[in-house]
Amino acid sequence: GYNLYSGTASRTYTATNDVGTNLTWLLLVAPGATEYFCATAYDDAGLESDYSNEVSYTADLPGPARISIQ
Repeated sequence: GYNLYSGTASRTYTATNDVGTNLTWLLLVAPGATEYFCATAYDDAGLESDYSNEVSYTADLPGPARISIQ
């Protein structure tokens, strides 16, 4: 499965979502806000990979924006 990490500062993740085997996840981003994201993979034994490369998204005003992470 996969864990999706997000936060409002680069490499400072304040939320974790276990998205299982879903390859698409919907998140809301506040108007004008920037969110930073990365993911990890885990196996049946609970072993988790290193963080993926980080990506960021800034929502347009007036928002909120719905983004699909794939």
